[in-house]
Formats: sequence, structure tokens, C-alpha cells
Amino acid sequence: MRNFILILAMLIIVLMTSSLNAQGILALQTKSISVYPNPNNGKFNISLKNSISKMQVSIYNSWGKKIYESSIRSPLPENEIDFSLHPKGVYFIKINDGDNNYNDKIVIR
Repeated sequence: MRNFILILAMLIIVLMTSSLNAQGILALQTKSISVYPNPNNGKFNISLKNSISKMQVSIYNSWGKKIYESSIRSPLPENEIDFSLHPKGVYFIKINDGDNNYNDKIVIR
């Protein structure tokens, strides 16, 4: 049952980060935000390709429960998140810059 929930959560994330183009073909959006390194030891960076002054970062556990939320106001191209006090495992990150949502999976070793 847990594997089913995890697969369902990953499918939802893929659908949230996808859009239909004019021909009705599913196309992934171009990433203007990246999260690295992944996997990591609990410390990772959010890298911005465009200048974003404010973003909302939310992290969810594998059950879909929000366990971290932060509003970041920074003109910096990279912002570090220290998640090292949380247990090892798979987490889902959602970043909203006011116009777009970015969703990804992060692995803490």
C-alpha cells in the first residue's frame, strides 16, 4: 500500500509540472529552478535561473504531509536549505515564485 501511495504521489508531481501543448502532447515545462545536490545529506541548494525576489518553499514527506515551509525573499541566484535534522528518506519539494510552481523529489541520505 505504501508503494502505491508513493507511486501515486510521484505521478501527481509529474502531472503538476507538465502541460499539454497545442497538439495535445504532454510536454515538461522548462525548469527555471533547480534543486541540487540530489541525493544529498540534508543540505541542498535552490538555484534560480531567473531573478526571483520572493518564493514559497514547501517540503512534504512521502505521505504527503507538509513538514517544512518557508518564504524566501532573496535576489541571490542560490539559496541553501538545511534539512539535516530530518530523517533520511524521500521528500517532495514545491516551490512557487508567484507565477509558476516547481515540483521535484529530493532524497536525503
